[in-house]
Amino acid sequence: CIVTVVDPHQPRITCAVDVVRPLGDDGFARFTPEELYIEDSLTDNCGFSGTPTISQSAFSCSQTGTQVVTVTATDFADAEEPNQRQCTAMVFIQEMTPPTASCRFRTTIDLDENGE
Repeated sequence: CIVTVVDPHQPRITCAVDVVRPLGDDGFARFTPEELYIEDSLTDNCGFSGTPTISQSAFSCSQTGTQVVTVTATDFADAEEPNQRQCTAMVFIQEMTPPTASCRFRTTIDLDENGE
């Protein structure tokens, strides 16, 4: 007698919304998967094959503003064709460091009474 067990149920996952992250001193904002989904929302009838994955974990200075990250949860159902579910997290990358300027030479500029 051969018994085949099939798990047709996808895992459940809900992404976090409006995650805001400033760029670090190195010019990057980084995320871990755990920051981008709601922990209590992650459920499945067969368990998971590790932590959910994310489509992108680091953003640079050229990627400020709203970015979309896909979070994928995978269950143990079948190693060749696992059940997966995705959700979308919206992250906002902020540039918080003011620019700096330096001059090579000391320069004096005289202005008139009108500031010109």
